[in-house]
Amino acid sequence: MELKAFQELVKEQSVQAEAELRTAKEAAAVGSIDLFERSIRRLIRNKYLLEDVPEPEDVLSALSDESTRRVLILTEGNLKAAEISAGCLEADTSEMKVVLLVLMLRRSFGLNFPPEKTADLETVGELCRFLWGEIISRS
Repeated sequence: MELKAFQELVKEQSVQAEAELRTAKEAAAVGSIDLFERSIRRLIRNKYLLEDVPEPEDVLSALSDESTRRVLILTEGNLKAAEISAGCLEADTSEMKVVLLVLMLRRSFGLNFPPEKTADLETVGELCRFLWGEIISRS
């Protein structure tokens, strides 16, 4: 994929991720955990440029690794892709991608928990339940 096409893909996925974030916020406002989780899973797909929506049991670090592989495949090894800032994409390790994802979600929902509280979260479902608990406890 040419760099320009890759940039367009990242832009499109970012727009879709923002739409999912709005849906997740609406779900939180009306107390719909199912819609909240579905939206967060779709947001992760968009932020990580994944082909499929992650399942609750999917491991966050494995999704991060898949994201890195996918970016390398999409850019055909073009190192200029590293110059693109797209949220979680610019991180160079699986752990950093997960940390950036959590920080983005914390900021987006106006939550105030130390990032260390999420260190033991392994799956998408665990992350969604943690965020939901933080949102509910804030209300």
